[in-house]
Amino acid sequence: RDSHLVGFLEVRRAFGQEWRNWIGARAMGGETDFGWLGVLAAGHRFGDRLDGTGTEIFIFSTFGTDDFITKDFGVTADDADASGLPETELDGGYRSTGVTLIDRRYLTRNIHLIAQAGAELYSSDIQESPVAREDFETEIGLSVVYQF
Repeated sequence: RDSHLVGFLEVRRAFGQEWRNWIGARAMGGETDFGWLGVLAAGHRFGDRLDGTGTEIFIFSTFGTDDFITKDFGVTADDADASGLPETELDGGYRSTGVTLIDRRYLTRNIHLIAQAGAELYSSDIQESPVAREDFETEIGLSVVYQF
């Protein structure tokens, strides 16, 4: 809907020296009306490479303030007038749980290929929002990154 300036802080803790298993937390926030999102995650990296390549899977749960969740899944009075959808304001708290699989490869010394797929199941409050078309979200991505 709007442009926002946001920032985030993320911490991860490995179990073991090779970062095969880890837990992490992220907090993301922005301007006053943006709200806050918190993410708790746990992951596993397959293989024994330590150069950032390989396959990794992680599960996560997200929690948000009412401002954050309403921004994404609510319907303001203006939006309701324009769309015919009922005005909807959501409470903060639990937002979703999901799983993501990522594979990173070097194609050349400077070109990286990143493929990812994921699924996220929304909370019952979000599932009932007129904005949410499904009870879940799926995502597939393919990125080519050039490292300078």
